[in-house]
Amino acid sequence: RKRWIESLRDLPESTAKSLRGIEERMALAVLWHLASGSLMFTSVLVLQILRIVLVNPHSGRRPESVAIEAMGPSIDALESRAAQEEREVLAGAGV
Repeated sequence: RKRWIESLRDLPESTAKSLRGIEERMALAVLWHLASGSLMFTSVLVLQILRIVLVNPHSGRRPESVAIEAMGPSIDALESRAAQEEREVLAGAGV
C-alpha cells in the first residue's frame, strides 16, 4: 500500500486522480462483496465507520476514502486468513 501511495505522487495529478478513483471503486466492490457475505466483517465495518465519523467528522476527506483506509488492516487480516486456509487445504491434499 505504501508503495502504491508513493508511486501515485510521481504521476501527473490527473493520472493519479483517475487511478485513485479506480482504486476506490475496486475497494468498495471488494468491501461490498465481503460485507454481503460475512456478518463479522459487516459488524467490523460498521464499527470502523462509526469510529471515523465520530472521531474526526470534519477531516475534509471523502468518507469512502477514509473508510477504505481504515479497513486496510481488516482486509489484510482477512487475506491472511484466506491464505492460511488455502495452505491448510493444500497441505491436507498432499500438494
